Amino acid sequence: MNWENWGPALLSSSTVAALTILGSHFLKSMIEQSVKHGFDRQIETLRADIKSKEEDLRSLRSGALSALSAKHEELDRRRIKAAESLWRAVIDQRKYRSAISTVAILNIAKIDETIKSGGVEAEKMRTFAEVIWQTTGLADQGQPNELVADVEQLFVSDEAWLAFDALRTIGGHAAITLLTLKNGLDLGILKKLSSGNDAIKKVLPEYSSYIDQYPEVAPLYLVDQLQEKLLRELRGSFSQSDTDYIAVNQARHILSISKIEPIELANEIPDKYKIDPPPLAQ
Repeated sequence: MNWENWGPALLSSSTVAALTILGSHFLKSMIEQSVKHGFDRQIETLRADIKSKEEDLRSLRSGALSALSAKHEELDRRRIKAAESLWRAVIDQRKYRSAISTVAILNIAKIDETIKSGGVEAEKMRTFAEVIWQTTGLADQGQPNELVADVEQLFVSDEAWLAFDALRTIGGHAAITLLTLKNGLDLGILKKLSSGNDAIKKVLPEYSSYIDQYPEVAPLYLVDQLQEKLLRELRGSFSQSDTDYIAVNQARHILSISKIEPIELANEIPDKYKIDPPPLAQ
């Protein structure tokens, strides 16, 4: 074959080879650009997703901490209100002190026996009770008792409520006892004061043996001790370290969750872009 035949063939082959090389280079460049663009797009999507979740997390954390702060602020306000309500009622119940002191020295069993027997002695006892009633000043009490809703029990300690309940029971019992005597009624209809002794023992355990020895009159002689115990409990409620500790722990828990959450965002990274952690050497 002469040059006239070989020349065009070689030229055609060279051209095809050159075009093939150029085409493969161009195609490779296009593929690389396409892969890079796709990867960049995935990275941007992941970055935007992480940023969005971090913003949601910050918002959630801020909202949770604000709600926690508001909750404990409201609880503190209610504790103070409950303490004030209880102590105001205790001050109001001091009008029963004279009645309590009087009933404490009366032989209720003997008086009840005399009233039941009737006759002149029973009438004398009724008159005597009338004088006592007037002397204690209860007849001149124009204002009703300071009422405390039992819902306040939610916001004071158990011992504070038991002490308060015992105080109002003792005062009420003394007043009702004198009123019953004044009207010549059977004292047997009254609920025994000793029915609340177990509660008083919980508040004043150091007086348990004293209460057991004098179950019917011991509460009448423990009014001052109950008031002192109640006052200490109410004052202590203004700086309760246990409730403060709970609040701090709750806040710490919220913050710990917010620290763990970003780590979980690593799960959003496609598996093909992650490697398994190497095992620790044994």
